Amino acid sequence: MVHPGGVATRIARNARLPASRNDVAPEEAEAALVRVEKLLKMPPDEAGENIAKGLERRAKRVLIGNDARFIDLVQRLSPAGYWPLLKRFFQA
Repeated sequence: MVHPGGVATRIARNARLPASRNDVAPEEAEAALVRVEKLLKMPPDEAGENIAKGLERRAKRVLIGNDARFIDLVQRLSPAGYWPLLKRFFQA
């Protein structure tokens, strides 16, 4: 199982908001997108290499990037309450 962190692709830029979020102003959506794109640091080719290495060593889990490792650690330390912690960390 691959757990990707912030891989620098255009997936966030090309994503569509769900119909339930029609109330989001375009400038608010753009500002949120800029914040998200700052988190996408790992080059896609490096992520691909790490995934291939994980497959070669038959790893059950492949964590891609330091942010994925950080999220995994926080989730293991606080399985019931990790989401509010992550939201606070990534909004800072």
